[in-house]
Amino acid sequence: MEIQKLQRLETIPITLPERWAYIRLGYRKGKTDISEEQRDAILLKMKKAFTLCKPTGVYGILDIVKIENGTIYLSDGSDIYNLILAEKLQGCRAVWIGAATIGPAIAAYCHACFQKKRGSDAAVADAVGSESVEKAIGFLQHYASTQLMRRGLVMTNWRFSPGYSDWSLKDELKFDSWLNLGKMGVSLTESYILQPEKTVTAIAGLR
Repeated sequence: MEIQKLQRLETIPITLPERWAYIRLGYRKGKTDISEEQRDAILLKMKKAFTLCKPTGVYGILDIVKIENGTIYLSDGSDIYNLILAEKLQGCRAVWIGAATIGPAIAAYCHACFQKKRGSDAAVADAVGSESVEKAIGFLQHYASTQLMRRGLVMTNWRFSPGYSDWSLKDELKFDSWLNLGKMGVSLTESYILQPEKTVTAIAGLR
């Protein structure tokens, strides 16, 4: 059995993640002292960077055949080996598999800022991009959760991505196969890094 019909969101409606971008930049409310003028200047940079974000996403589901010795066997014949993920998926009957990207423009902008020695602009844009793609994958997961609930499937409130907790980045190849990432303009480098840079893949459990 192949992955169940993919659902694509050509546009993911997110708002500027101002608070989280500030935190990523190292600002702490009540602890970091910045003037109103500085805050206004940073916000202007955030807004400019955010206009470059074009969030889009895709997801599908696969049944779990069995979980054995840290390996999750899926209904399309593929498998995932990760002890922590295998433990988290105990009691689940399927997995939700998703990907979100904000496109290549913001990474290109960051690179251009560095080339022009505008490091602060690049740092702000990078923070906005990182938090925006996290917000996009979060929206995608929540949207899918509400849709799947109508089919009697309850999604876990966590998600898990390659590169964390000893999950090999090489498994990004499986996400590419499952979700046809090329259709949303996403590719993989030889070292299994997603391009555009601000792209996230994730898995969650379905009970």
